[in-house]
Amino acid sequence: MSSYSYLWDGTEPGWTLLKIHRSMTSVAVLFDERGPSIQEIQALRGAVPSFSTMSAQQAVQQLRESRRVDLGELDTRAARKLVKDLKDRGLRVEERSVDLTGYMPFNEISKRALVIEGEAMAKEVAAEGLRRGLPVRHVET
Repeated sequence: MSSYSYLWDGTEPGWTLLKIHRSMTSVAVLFDERGPSIQEIQALRGAVPSFSTMSAQQAVQQLRESRRVDLGELDTRAARKLVKDLKDRGLRVEERSVDLTGYMPFNEISKRALVIEGEAMAKEVAAEGLRRGLPVRHVET
């Protein structure tokens, strides 16, 4: 931790913590216990590019007997659009918000951000910076 002490001990002025508010949305399409119907596969192929580029036969083979298809984590705005499209096509959708809010040291004088390798170390440095009274600036993404 001592290698980051310049952030709060005054030897290099201007350091703050940017609190970056960021969320993603995890999206999945749900099917009943028998798996998707042909209509559900067609609807999925119409809404999701990765399924629209495969043949109908490939889509059926990949989805056969699936109870759910995870579509991954998307930017919340893009997820809302996709979820609406999926629901408009008659599909059942599960969506979960994933909070990815975190801190990044930023020097307001030099306009440099400090990227710390390793999530655990980055969290420790941010916690110590908060404890030592580094100013916090809020950023929405």
